[in-house]
Amino acid sequence: MNSIKERRIIKKMVKELSGLTNPEIFDILYKTERLFNVVKDPEPKIIDAILFSLDNPHDIPFDGSFYLLTDYTYNLRIFITSYPVTLLSVFRNNYYFKTAYCSNPKKFTKKNVLKSFKDTSMEIYVFEFLKRNKLRKRNPKTKRFQILEYLHKIEC
Repeated sequence: MNSIKERRIIKKMVKELSGLTNPEIFDILYKTERLFNVVKDPEPKIIDAILFSLDNPHDIPFDGSFYLLTDYTYNLRIFITSYPVTLLSVFRNNYYFKTAYCSNPKKFTKKNVLKSFKDTSMEIYVFEFLKRNKLRKRNPKTKRFQILEYLHKIEC
């Protein structure tokens, strides 16, 4: 970048950041640096998802959307999609999950859960639980998915 262009950009930044405290300015610069380490040519939708995830470390951006963590155990984390929301998304399966064994969120279905735990130390427990119970069945008292409560008992 040439020095004249750099000066113009710095002047614009100073104008935008004036009135903020030093910690607020450093926080903005830190987030900007992290943003450009993740994505080289970010689209506005991706920027929103990444910035949201920097403020909410338990939520994850993935595939242009981001997923809000709703409940978890060590081996299973359940997310719900929160972006983009459409009229039809109310009727879809909006639950996704990650395990300690897979990195990308997958739809929260029996088939995907079984596949994710295949060839792991938890495979037998998950298989036996899903043979007797429905995946999405919740505990009426705690409102948690029963599979999470079951896995929590095994992990402890």
